[in-house]
Amino acid sequence: MTHVCRLFLAFLLLTAGCLPDPLPPGPQPGPEPAPVIDAAMVVVIEETESRQHDPARAAVLSDLRFWQSLKQRGLEWRILDDDDQSAIDAGYVAAAGEIRPALLVLVPDGDGVRVAKVVRLPDTTAGVSAAIAK
Repeated sequence: MTHVCRLFLAFLLLTAGCLPDPLPPGPQPGPEPAPVIDAAMVVVIEETESRQHDPARAAVLSDLRFWQSLKQRGLEWRILDDDDQSAIDAGYVAAAGEIRPALLVLVPDGDGVRVAKVVRLPDTTAGVSAAIAK
């Protein structure tokens, strides 16, 4: 190795630790915000006896942490059997029509609430959140 090559190599080794630090990365996106919920209440109408034949529905409906998180965001919720007299009297069973299990999204209406949307209960809690937020 020639003298010039050795000097150049020594220069590289000495300056390698003296280079400025790379620029820090730009701002990172924050966590995904919770969907905006204009609803006042969510009601699930189901035939409770058939729940055992639908593991996805059972998992969604038994996820108490998810349902409690809706309450913490100001959203009331109920899970009712389609034979429940209070569900019939409130008009939820009629609003659900033939859809089972049905997810009813109720919105404020004057002093009460009205059914704004009826969809089949999604197979995941994320799907329920999305259905409520739409």
